[in-house]
Amino acid sequence: MDIISSSMMKKTLNYAKDTLGISRAVLLESAGRGAFEALKGEIYNSYSIICSTNDIGIIGLILAKYLTTNDKFVYINVIGDIDNASVDFKANLNTIKKLGVNVRLFKNSTVDLDILKAQIQRVDATIDAIYGFDLKYEIDDFIKRVIDTLNLFKKKIISIDVPSGLESDNGFELGKCVVADKTITFHKNKNGLINRSDLSGKVDVVTLGLPLEIE
Repeated sequence: MDIISSSMMKKTLNYAKDTLGISRAVLLESAGRGAFEALKGEIYNSYSIICSTNDIGIIGLILAKYLTTNDKFVYINVIGDIDNASVDFKANLNTIKKLGVNVRLFKNSTVDLDILKAQIQRVDATIDAIYGFDLKYEIDDFIKRVIDTLNLFKKKIISIDVPSGLESDNGFELGKCVVADKTITFHKNKNGLINRSDLSGKVDVVTLGLPLEIE
């Protein structure tokens, strides 16, 4: 099984952009489409997706686009400052809104968490698209409460890249961690996912068309 460290994953992504000329937008689109393909065999018809405004959140939005255009019902919950989000994030969020997806912007409040609880109980599965392989710091208190909310119910949880709160190299919990039934990770598997299968669940690796090794 091929495994990649977080530092080498960063080098590979930079190599793809700087040397191969594969744009960030193309890589993210490939990841979102690949995540959709990894879910095609599942029986879920409705999803609650929790996104941050980083690249993992963008992948969550792209995944939502493919789910919606394939007759799945999707809620989007965005955590973070939209005003300071990247151009790519704003463009994908705009696409989602044009498709008529229900989008909620979290304000770090108890009301948001109560709405999320009710929402999760209405859907078949929840998608965690908050943090990815490069998380190295303890998550903040509100995100911990969001993760507690996700873990509270016996609904299926699918994490994008790694379960949010998991350090991808060693499997340490950075304050609090999503307990996923399935993790869709990219390019190669991660040590942290293997070490903490109790948190990552079944791991599917989505290739992005990148070289397996770089010089």
